[in-house]
Amino acid sequence: MSSVDYASPLGAVSLFLSQHHVSGTLIFSMITGSQSYNLDTSSSDTDYIGIYQALSTSVLSLSDPLPSISTLATGAKPDVTVYEIAYFANLLINGNPFVLEMLFSDKHELIYQKQVPITRSSLESLYTRYGVKRPTSFTLSSAPSSSSSLSSSSSSSSSCSLSSPSSNNIITFDVDIDVDVAIDIGFEWLRARRMQFITRRSVSEYLAYIAKRLKEHSKRPMPGKRIYHCVRLLFDLKRMIRGGAPVIYMPHTSHERQILLDIRAEKYTNEGIMLMIDEMTAEVERDRPWTSLPEAPDADLLETWLLNLRLVMLQQEG
Repeated sequence: MSSVDYASPLGAVSLFLSQHHVSGTLIFSMITGSQSYNLDTSSSDTDYIGIYQALSTSVLSLSDPLPSISTLATGAKPDVTVYEIAYFANLLINGNPFVLEMLFSDKHELIYQKQVPITRSSLESLYTRYGVKRPTSFTLSSAPSSSSSLSSSSSSSSSCSLSSPSSNNIITFDVDIDVDVAIDIGFEWLRARRMQFITRRSVSEYLAYIAKRLKEHSKRPMPGKRIYHCVRLLFDLKRMIRGGAPVIYMPHTSHERQILLDIRAEKYTNEGIMLMIDEMTAEVERDRPWTSLPEAPDADLLETWLLNLRLVMLQQEG
């Protein structure tokens, strides 16, 4: 039997859940913090964040599953935070910056994703079996999709694609409608639609987080390591309000990365950092109300994701 790599996102978060007697399935985990941004130094530790799905017996019982569990309150190391899928979905729909970043972390050696493959017909039968009303996003179509294929096919000439954000959240199949194919309804299903979560609501949430940190900073000045997040998030906000995506792992040659490393090393004065933050905040505010972005994510899309995962878990337990 192969040994578990407890330093990996899978091993570390799985061990954490086991130690805290949390039953369920790990859907996604990643290394977060400075290592995920490529801003770590020789003294940096490793932080983890994850998403788990509670057992159906826990979801349906009188005692709700733990919405989140973290070492932050105790100060135990390594830093680990794990959300149950429903709590994660609520944070995501409200634009939480660090939850949104989970959709955009593309450094594959730093993340773990559990595949949850199921055929189209099996998924449909689960909705029928349990009498669940299909969300709008569950609509099936045989129309071709322009997005990249994300799941295996039943043959070399038949594949299943997940729709692009511009196609109204419809799961489409570029095969004949009679051909049954498998789709991955796990975390990748959300990642394929991640640009839909960059909204006016998420921009407002980023700004609120930054304002909160700055208020704390005014009362008790924070070392460079703690204040650089405000600058980093503002770099991302400038991209997001123009239709771009947040950059999680910064290339070594990135000018933004060098600025953030210098802030961490306290090479900037507090006045210099505050001037930088004020200028970037003003640039973001000038474009308010950011009408090029949708007001909020499609709640039905998240409802689809949650229902699909809950139904598959229910079938597996039944």
